[in-house]
Amino acid sequence: PADASAGSGLIVGEALPNPSIGVASIAVMLPHAANLQARLFDVLGRQIGVVADGAYSAGRHSITFDCSGLATGTYYCWVRVGGVRLMRTVVVGR
Repeated sequence: PADASAGSGLIVGEALPNPSIGVASIAVMLPHAANLQARLFDVLGRQIGVVADGAYSAGRHSITFDCSGLATGTYYCWVRVGGVRLMRTVVVGR
């Protein structure tokens, strides 16, 4: 299921597949063109990587990232558009 941030029109789907052993993706629906940032963090809050960072047009986008080099465990992908931040959990398995 997707989660919308109240009033913003931003919709961010769950990470799929979850758990992931390879490439995972998160669907994002933007109500208008905007700068989008997506960053991956470990359970200790350390930034693992930048998944997306740039200008995106209005509409549906798929943010994909490779989990194959990550240790087994739980990670958090923070998606930020303007002042709105939403988090999705990504579980990496083997």
